Amino acid sequence: MSVGVQAHPLEIGKATALFALPSSLPWTDFDVTPDGRFIAIVPLQYAAAQPLTVIVDWPSLANRKD
Repeated sequence: MSVGVQAHPLEIGKATALFALPSSLPWTDFDVTPDGRFIAIVPLQYAAAQPLTVIVDWPSLANRKD
């Protein structure tokens, strides 16, 4: 959240969200870097499963001439 503040006279602005995170994340999964950037760990829970291809004995395939 961000809130604008003016010192003289003291005025506090309306709070606005800077970014959105999934509501299921606990607030322990973030940090602020020394230069002020925000880092959040956001799991890919909603990503589609991707196939995994395993090539066995690939060196013999690389030397093969078809």
